[in-house]
Amino acid sequence: QSNGHRVSQHLRGSELLKAQKDYVLFLYWSPAFDSYKLLGGSSGAILIRENKKGVRPLGFAGGLLKYEGMDLEEFLNEVVTN
Repeated sequence: QSNGHRVSQHLRGSELLKAQKDYVLFLYWSPAFDSYKLLGGSSGAILIRENKKGVRPLGFAGGLLKYEGMDLEEFLNEVVTN
C-alpha cells in the first residue's frame, strides 16, 4: 500500500507475496500504467526470512542470487552502498 492506494501484481511462474511476511521490494514508477511495478519482475522481490535471519531472492536474476541467506542488515547495507 502506497499513498493510501493498494496495489498487487501476480507474476506467472513466481512465488506469490504473502500476507504476514516481510519483503524488500525494488520498484519503479511506470507512467504507462500509472503505478509502481516490480523492477525485473519477481527478481525485484526479496523475502526477509522469519526472525530476520537472512534474505531470499524470489526471482532468478543471477545478480540477486548471491544474496541468498545473507543477514538482513548486511544485505541492506550492501544495497544502499551500491
